Amino acid sequence: MTTPAPGTPSPAAPKASYLPTRKVGASALAGALSIVLVWIVNTFVLTGSTKITGEVASTITTIVTFLVGYLVPESM
Repeated sequence: MTTPAPGTPSPAAPKASYLPTRKVGASALAGALSIVLVWIVNTFVLTGSTKITGEVASTITTIVTFLVGYLVPESM
């Protein structure tokens, strides 16, 4: 077995890329969709003074983003 020359990447080394992984993309999309969903609920579903507050919307976004990031596997 030969040793690669110093400074050359090993064949198993992953390629560097600026594209987000599936996990990162899915988490970002889930966070954005949760905010849109809160806006839709506040605008079209809830009436009167009952609205989802910013704090609750932020909590929903955090939880949804975490769950999606946890459930989506890393890219291969």
